Order: sequence, then C-alpha cells, then structure tokens
Amino acid sequence: MYSISKQSLIYTASCLILAGAVSAADLTGYVTDQKSGNALEGVKVTLPELKLDTTTSRSGYYSFSGIDAGEYTVVFDYIGANKNVIKAAVSETHAELTDVALTLSFYELTDFEVSAYESANAKALNLQRSSENLRNVVSADLFGQFADTNAAEALNRLPGISVERDQGEGRFVIIRGIDPNLNSVAIDGVTLAAPSAGERSTLLDTIPIEVLNTLEVTKAVTPDQPGDSIGGYINLRTPSAFDFDGRAANLSSALLYSDLVDEAGYKFNGFYADTFGAEKEWGLFLSFVNSERTFGSDNVESDEWVEEGGSWVPDDTIEYREYDLVRERTGLSAAIEYKPSEDRLFFLRTSYNEYTDTEVRDLSASSFAGDFSGVSDSSFNNDEIESVVELKEREENMRIFVTSIGGEQTFSDWSVNYTLAYSRAEEETPYDREVIYEADGTSSGTVSNASGYQPHLGGATAGVDYSDPSIFEFDELTIGDQLVEETDISGKLDVKRDFNDGVLRYVKFGGIARAKTKESDFDQRSADDDTGIETANLFRQSSRRNPFHRPTPSLDTGIFNYAEGNLLFVDDVVDSTIEDYETDEDVLAAYLMASFNIGEWELIAGARVEHTDFSTEGFAYDEDTDTISDVKFDKDYTNLLPGIHLRREFGDELVARASWTNTIARPTFDQSRPGIEREGNEVTRGNPDLDPYESMNFDASLQYYSQDYGVFGFAVFYKDIENFIYEQTFDVGPDEVTTFENGESGDILGVELSYSKQLDFLPGAFRGLSVQANLTLTDSEADAQRPDGGEMAQISFLRQSDMIGNLSLAWEYDRYYLRISGSYRDDYLDELGEESYQDRYVDDFFQVDLYGSIRLYNGVSVFAEVNNLFNEPLRAYWGESGRLAQHEEYGVSGSVGVKWRF
Repeated sequence: MYSISKQSLIYTASCLILAGAVSAADLTGYVTDQKSGNALEGVKVTLPELKLDTTTSRSGYYSFSGIDAGEYTVVFDYIGANKNVIKAAVSETHAELTDVALTLSFYELTDFEVSAYESANAKALNLQRSSENLRNVVSADLFGQFADTNAAEALNRLPGISVERDQGEGRFVIIRGIDPNLNSVAIDGVTLAAPSAGERSTLLDTIPIEVLNTLEVTKAVTPDQPGDSIGGYINLRTPSAFDFDGRAANLSSALLYSDLVDEAGYKFNGFYADTFGAEKEWGLFLSFVNSERTFGSDNVESDEWVEEGGSWVPDDTIEYREYDLVRERTGLSAAIEYKPSEDRLFFLRTSYNEYTDTEVRDLSASSFAGDFSGVSDSSFNNDEIESVVELKEREENMRIFVTSIGGEQTFSDWSVNYTLAYSRAEEETPYDREVIYEADGTSSGTVSNASGYQPHLGGATAGVDYSDPSIFEFDELTIGDQLVEETDISGKLDVKRDFNDGVLRYVKFGGIARAKTKESDFDQRSADDDTGIETANLFRQSSRRNPFHRPTPSLDTGIFNYAEGNLLFVDDVVDSTIEDYETDEDVLAAYLMASFNIGEWELIAGARVEHTDFSTEGFAYDEDTDTISDVKFDKDYTNLLPGIHLRREFGDELVARASWTNTIARPTFDQSRPGIEREGNEVTRGNPDLDPYESMNFDASLQYYSQDYGVFGFAVFYKDIENFIYEQTFDVGPDEVTTFENGESGDILGVELSYSKQLDFLPGAFRGLSVQANLTLTDSEADAQRPDGGEMAQISFLRQSDMIGNLSLAWEYDRYYLRISGSYRDDYLDELGEESYQDRYVDDFFQVDLYGSIRLYNGVSVFAEVNNLFNEPLRAYWGESGRLAQHEEYGVSGSVGVKWRF
C-alpha cells in the first residue's frame, strides 16, 4: 500500500527517568514524525527479549516500567515507515535511550510534501492495528477528502456501516445492520445526551466533522466500555493542542448549492491550537463551524396496497409533498489541558453543537373512497376521490452540550483515569403550524404509472374540479410548540496496574455512575373560527416545483401570520397533555478485566455489571369518559456482561482477533414512555414494561497489513439476540394503534471484507492512484408475532440490510487531488404489518459523491465537492418492490471553497 523509502530512519533522544526498585528502572520515551515533528500515535514498541510490547499514546509517549538492568533491543513498528531497531541500556536506576523520530515513507508528491491520503490513512490503520479489540477508525485528515458534511456521513465510509438519512443527509449510524438505537455514542469517552424526543441514539447530523479529530467504531467492546453497545460503541475524539508541533491554525470557507431549489448557502470553519508556559505544559485548542444550507425534497407516499381485480392498488391514500428546508449548523469546541509531565494530564473539555431546521411542507392527499375500475399494473380508475391540501411550517432546534473535567495520571506501575461529565441535549420546536383544507365533494379520476414509484393523478373526469382552490374548505388550523430535554451526569473511574512477569500484562478495574433524565413538554392550540380563511383560494401559492404533476392547489405560509393576528385560538388540552412525560434512568456499572500473554496470544478476560433503575410518568386519555389520568411506572434490572478477547500477530503483517462478548440495549424513551398519543384515528402508545435487548456476540477477524500488497481485512460475526423490540400497528375499532413489544429471539450472521491500496507500483502520475473498498454481507432471522394477535412470523431484523458496501477511487499528483466514491446498502424491513403485504421496506440505495482540490501556495487550497451525483432517491415499498410506500428525491448538491492551513 505504501512506497518504501530507502532513506534510513532518523532518530533523536528523549527519556524520562522515574524512581524505581533498586535493581529496576522505567524505560520511557517519545516517537515523532521526523518531517513534521508531530507525535505519532499507535506506534508498536516491542522489547523482544522480555516479550513485552506497548503502543504510543496520543502524544507519542510509551513506557515500560520495572525493567531489570541490562541491554535490550527496542523495536518501533509503524505502518508507512521502515521498522526501526535500536539498543537501550538499562542500569539499576535509569535507562539510556536514544529517542526515535520516524521518517514516513509515503508516496512523495514533491520534495517537501507527501500524500495526504496516505498520511491520513496510515494514522487510522495504525490505531486499528494496535487496538486490543476490533475497531475501525476514521482520521480527521481524511474527512476533507470526501464530500461528507457531518459525523454520520464520515462514519458511513467504514466497513459494515450504513446511515439512516433525513432529507438526504446522513443522520443515524447503522452498524452491521443493527438499529441505531442499539449503539452507544460518546465524545472523548463521555456518553452524549440525545436531543430527539423518541430516540436514544444521538443525531449525528447535529455534529459537524470539522470539530472532531478521529471517529472510532468499536464492534467488539471490552468490559471497560459501555455495555449498551449491541451494534457498537462510537467514540468521537476532539482535537488537542498537543496533537501539533507548536502553534497551528486552519480556516475554510465554502459556497453551498442545491440544484433542486436553485439556492445557495455558505459554510465557515476553522481552528486554533497552541501550547504555552515555561515548559509548554499548557495547551489550548479552539474550533468553530457555522453553515447554512438551503435545499428541498420532492416526495410521494402511499398507504398500504391491496389486491383488486387481479392487480395491486393503493388501499386508501396517495400523498404528494414538497419540502423547502433551511438547515443551519453551529459547532464550537474548546479544550484547556495541563501536562506538567508525560505521566500527568489534566483537562477541561467542552463542546456545543446546534442545528436549526426550518421546514415548509406543501402536501396534497387524494383518498380513494369509491370503487376501482380499469385496474391494471400500469393504471386504475376510482369513482370517488376525496382530496385534501395541507400546509405545514415548523422550526426545530437541536442542541447538544457536553463538558468534562478530569485527569490521567501514572504512578510507576499504576495508572488512573477519572472524568466528571455533564451532557445536555435539547430538541426545541418554537413553532409547528399546520392548516388543512378539504374539498367540498368528490371526483372520479385516473392514476397512471400506478406500478411505479411516481404515480400520476390525472385531472377530474367527473364531479368537482379539484384543481379549483375555491372548492377546498377550511378544516383545521393548529399551532404547537415542544421542548424535549435530556441531561446526563456521570462520574467515571478507571484504574490499571501493569505487570512485566511475562504472563500477566495488566489488571484493570473501575466503573461509572450515570443519572439520565428525559422530559417532554408539548403544547398545542387550534383556531376557533375561520374568518378570512374559509377557502384555499384566499391564500393560494402560485409558484411551486410540482414535479409529480398533482392537480390540486398549494397554500401560502402567509395564512399562519394572518391566523395568529386575526383568529381566536383554544388550547387542545388532550393533545397538549398526553405527549408530556418524564423519564429517569440511573445506571451503576462496575467492571474487572485482566490481560495475559499465553504463548503467542494476548488474552483479555473480564466482566461488566450494569444495574439500571428506571422510572417514568406521563398521562393517558380515556376517550369514552373524556378524562386524563396520571400514569406512573418503575422497574429495575441488573445485567452481567462477561467477555473474552484474543489477539495474535503472525509476523509483522497479519493480526488475528477473536472475541465473545455480551451486551444489552435499553428501550428508547418513545418505546418505554407511558401514555397515549392520538392524531385523529392514529394512536401511538408506549410500553414501559419492555425488557432490554440482550445479545451474545461472537467476532473473529484477520487484518493483513502489507507495504506491497495493501491492507486487507476479513471479519465474521454472529449475534444471538433476545427480547428484541419491534413496532406493531393494528386496528382497534376505527383507530389504528401503534405500540411496541418484545420479540422472543433472533440472530444475525455476517461477513465483512475491506481492502485499501496505494497503487504506487504504477508509473509517473498514475502512482498517485489509490483504491478503498469494503463489503458487508449479513443474514438475520427473528421470531415475532404480527400485530393484533396475528400469526408468528420469521422476519429479518428491522433496519438490517443484507448487503452494505463502499468503493472509492482517489488520484493525487503534485498539487491535485480527486476522489469519486460510492456508498451502497440493500433494502431492509422497516415496519411489521398484520399481513406480509403490509410489511414496509426501505428500498436499496446507492449514492455517488465527488471531491476535488488543488493546492495553491503557503497552505492555501481550493476545493469542490458534489453530493448525490446521480440524484439517487429514497424509496420504500409495501410487501414487494414496486408497491409505493415512499419516493423522495433531493436533487444534486455541492460546494466550492477555499482552505488555508498555518
């Protein structure tokens, strides 16, 4: 993968001497990049005579404690550099060691510059290779080489990772086909509060990639990592001033564009890092990002389909929607660190991310109340079509704040890490306005392209003309607001004792205490009269995209300003109350683990215990008696989560891992909250008595790291999951009720493949080509009862795709860089219906992105990126492909900008 420089490795000197036993000393030092002076993290350092090894920390520091007097060979191994071997003399009280500065042997762009792709990729690969358990890493240096805008999209490039999108943007991360709510997400090891009202998973589109340093996904967690990580554990690391050799700064600005709405936006971001003090013991890092993107989407949706006349037709309603959106993101992070010596670090870190989403939704719904005729696979007629037009305008603010204070200290063979953290998330909807008009009368009409994803509703052939806005009469106008708050306070302690007895490597123990509170407060008012807005003709919108050629009119947002200034409103007491709830969740966890050398294998064995206290309270509404009552519920449970990890290196190039772990996933707050939410005849109710998922996980992997042949990874995994949670929808009288239940058991079996290679064997400019690819194949089975007491069904896990893959081809030469990348995921089951034809699936998805840049001078470069190059839509279907559930298009978007790095 890398071109091997014939230049010998250069080294200089640095060593710390600590007080030790009479006949022993601590052997310590640093490893840096000879060219930049920056610390190298993840370098493997080995003492072959003692069969001891360690890896360098973030500051490039390594340490062997309690070494007996003598002369030792010290080996430094880093992907992208020649292996360096030196001799170190250790006396009874100190070690004389020559410090090492490695010359990285990447593909040379000029006499002074090396491949940005290789440098960034090498950093990630060394962290992966040195890890005790299976994890994947994305380096910050690689972020800017893809057309990604947030943390979710950057993670999407890793093996086994796909994303759940909202309006075309990556939002939730799916690991190995597992529901995003079954992942654990943290910043610098601190679990993040989640702003969404119903989700437990963090909205990663809230976090810009510019405020991050590396993104790590652990797929086989060790006992010192969160137990609620069935999918995996995502840790977002923020930068540190000590990552740089002295002062560093960066500025970037870009112009954003969306062709669907023909609108432009902007983006600014930058950072500043510096060390100061007599010994440069203080570090300060500041970063910021602000962006505003104007875009939209065009959407058509349908209710489930039924068989009619030998063909399939929509059972009830087709909706046409147009979205106009403005999304603004602001991210700020700061870190103040004090490092008086390499064995002591104290920090105060804080970050704030805000995401504002302003949305206008123009909707037209046509319901088929009459008889179907002329039914074929391509079209059908209906003699009683009821039409409705709606307009919705809302603003949604997502905010995530996290701050942590703590330290990392080493005392000879002991090391202690401690953190006290506070995280707060909010989802505030200051206004959510919606107005509905219904046509006075019905029409007959024809739907063509009925078997495709873009059905066309023709004009009325008899009855009222539903293109006439004056026939649409006022039905309802509501104005609502909501505030969802989640706070997470935690204290964490990790204690480690290192041993050099040849078998026992270390013992580690610790725990965490975490208190989480989730509150939701919703209020809604309805217009009490319709003076001045009696028909849709009075606030008609003439300009619209109308890509699916719907014949019904659109409404103008000015109707809401008029209503608030001229109409009387009454509180919707029921709707405003039943969505309110408060949930408290306290977790106490403790763990014990030890690492051993057993022959050529490294073994980690241990267990984690997590005790959960859960209580929730909300409201329920009895429609028969028209009364609202309090609902309270509490429960507690304890989970024992043992685990074993094996690791072995075969030579210098092959790393094998195997693990057996046990993990859990707690129900989401939407699933477990009490009370009932009603919207017309649609009723959603939580189930606070849900049990957590329990999963037994088996993982095995091989990673092959070769300078000549590239990096190849193979992994196989199996998950045996009990008490999985799924959504049920069924009819109770005139109501359609949605709730949540525990399934019995299920399993997931999968294989991951990955490969990356710098094609440096090619001649001339072609040696700047590189390829990166990964593929994940999974198969899952779960037993679940269909809604309303239906039959037991064998299904795949919700949101689990059988195939996930990424492929990118990059070219870097001299000052030029170009990358084209594609991301694919297979279809997956999204919702379980009463019958198989009522099961909702999200169709497969393949997006292609393009990124290019040119370096100018003095750290200045210009860049351009194109997202969704071929306008890939989001599609969903009922039962079988072709039966429309949803079709949504976003158009092509992109940006052009300039970057400067000091």
